[in-house]
Amino acid sequence: MFDTASLLIFAGANFLVLITPGPAILYTVFRSLDQGRKAGLLSVYGLALGTLPHALAVAFGVAGVLASSIVAFNVLKYLGAAYLIYLGISRLRQKNAVRAAGTGKPKAGKAAFIESFMVGVLNPKAILFFLAFLPQFIDPSRGNPVVQTLALWLISQVMAVIVGSAYALAASWLRGCFIKPGSTSRAGNYLAGGIYIGLGVVAALSGSRGK
Repeated sequence: MFDTASLLIFAGANFLVLITPGPAILYTVFRSLDQGRKAGLLSVYGLALGTLPHALAVAFGVAGVLASSIVAFNVLKYLGAAYLIYLGISRLRQKNAVRAAGTGKPKAGKAAFIESFMVGVLNPKAILFFLAFLPQFIDPSRGNPVVQTLALWLISQVMAVIVGSAYALAASWLRGCFIKPGSTSRAGNYLAGGIYIGLGVVAALSGSRGK
């Protein structure tokens, strides 16, 4: 389906993008510092799966319509920013910032995955990235373009999971070094909430599309 040279170039370029800390990496790191290894890893998986709708949009040509529409692009961008701010406000309203290992709410892991999936879905920059990046490696003479697009998406997200997991594990290790089991901190609550709100504000202000 792909020639070796093109696939190596794709993998190399994708790797360079992934290892550069961006909003997704910052989100994963802060989630790991805030809630530990399990939440961090589930966030990585949620973010990766959240890009699937974008890959499907690129594969079926919907992404081009969204990218060319200022209104649609900004609506999606502000929805994503608002969701991050909502997560931050929700965290600020919690009483305890850090829970003892094994004493968190049963749904904490599930919530981390779902919230991260939504963050991935509501990220319009992912559509622009896939729209600009994936088509360069699609060759209709080598097979169905939709299948090729989804195959490249899968390769990119496997790499994203590997890189993101490394960041998550490193952050959770640091958390274990500096946060004692069973400790609680209201300051930690404010820090985590502020970080999520900050990411939301940055998402809202960056890459604005207008006149």
